[in-house]
Amino acid sequence: MARHFVDTSALVKLYRVETLSAQVQAVVQSTDTLVISALTTLEFQSAFFSLVRQQIIDQSHAIQRIHFFQADLSSFEIVLLTPSILASAERLLSRFAVSEGLRPADAIQLAAAMEASSSVPFDTFLTTDSILKSCALASGFVVKP
Repeated sequence: MARHFVDTSALVKLYRVETLSAQVQAVVQSTDTLVISALTTLEFQSAFFSLVRQQIIDQSHAIQRIHFFQADLSSFEIVLLTPSILASAERLLSRFAVSEGLRPADAIQLAAAMEASSSVPFDTFLTTDSILKSCALASGFVVKP
């Protein structure tokens, strides 16, 4: 049984078949613990509504996937956003925004992962975002896929 931090880019691939979905799904086993930040619930919806705006999927499909995710929420460990996580995200922006292009939401994701892993380390940090991957690697995480 592994413990994974899952950012939104990887989580979407567990609910929709797209590029890298198979690679993300290959890492996650049914007995694994999946950890997400509280921000992920908003980003997940935003990602699916973005697909609707781009006319890649229809709105009913997006709403269905969002409902599936919401039904699964109790199976995730959720890292609540605290002032210390936001302060850590600010430090991460100072460290990585210029050199790597780290964005605020991804800084919050990484800060949440760092906070959660301080008590129980992760086996992997799952992301398909190349910038977040680079920053997570530099922060000491094992990143997949």
